[in-house]
Amino acid sequence: MPRVAYNSAMTRLCGIIVLLLACLGCENAQPEHIRLRKELDLAEQRIEDLTRKVEQQTARIDAQAEQIETLQQLGETRVEKCFAVESLEIGRHSGGIDTDKQPGHDAVVVYLKPRDAQGATIKAAGSIRIQLFDLAADEGDRLVGQWAWDVDRAREHYASGMLANHYSFELPLKPRPAHPDLTIRAEFTDYLTGRTFDASKAFTVTLPPAAMDE
Repeated sequence: MPRVAYNSAMTRLCGIIVLLLACLGCENAQPEHIRLRKELDLAEQRIEDLTRKVEQQTARIDAQAEQIETLQQLGETRVEKCFAVESLEIGRHSGGIDTDKQPGHDAVVVYLKPRDAQGATIKAAGSIRIQLFDLAADEGDRLVGQWAWDVDRAREHYASGMLANHYSFELPLKPRPAHPDLTIRAEFTDYLTGRTFDASKAFTVTLPPAAMDE
């Protein structure tokens, strides 16, 4: 609450209290005395509530001012000093997989690793898009599939631990490509800086016998 409004409210409430106290001095009309006492109690409670709100808002303003001062001391280059994404890598184990126990690969697994300036994998939040191409196909048929995840959905695909530190996606090969040599293209848009990074990787899948005979 602005201080001017608070002072105005306090002035009105103090006036009410003075009036109520004056009325309480009257010795005639006992019921009026009780009514005025209740109004006085209510006015005092309102003053306590207003005082509490002012204290809470003052504390919030002080905290925000301290945060602003801290950010100003850090300077505009503070983001540059953070561990930020500088490149994107498609993991070497990305490729075709068999999930239906039938001959040939029916899906592709893609591992993505955002890396910093020193080449270390970092757990960075961002949106992701993956495209799968059959470059040996006719020009209009080269795109086998494409998928996209916003920052919240992509977060569900991140695995970290002693043996894993990457995004992983299992993508169905539907329809099956006409050729076994495929190319993955991935894009990662860093949520911190807004920069977009891309990476590509060629790999070979095992097609079912019927597809290879076509």
